[in-house]
Amino acid sequence: MTDILRVSNFRFTARNEATAKADRLGRLAFDVGPLHVSGVQLHRSADGRIHLSFRSFGRIDRRGRQHLGLRPKDDDARLALEIAIFTALRIRSEEAAR
Repeated sequence: MTDILRVSNFRFTARNEATAKADRLGRLAFDVGPLHVSGVQLHRSADGRIHLSFRSFGRIDRRGRQHLGLRPKDDDARLALEIAIFTALRIRSEEAAR
């Protein structure tokens, strides 16, 4: 079976300048196939690269590790998702994290 990553229906909400952290650019919502994803954060790192962060739903296991409710399964999936999102948002490749 071939994995198909179809990302569509993007909504970007820019940060609130009065309350947001300086590195956060805004929040994303989008569809991946039949799933709706919201609460993904778009950040700019100290060296100027743009990257995604996935929110936690507060679950912490007995070892003290925080678990994300949604995240890419590996670096290939993260890169494919970032390419789709950055293309839709017209973010240049040199700004994106590698």
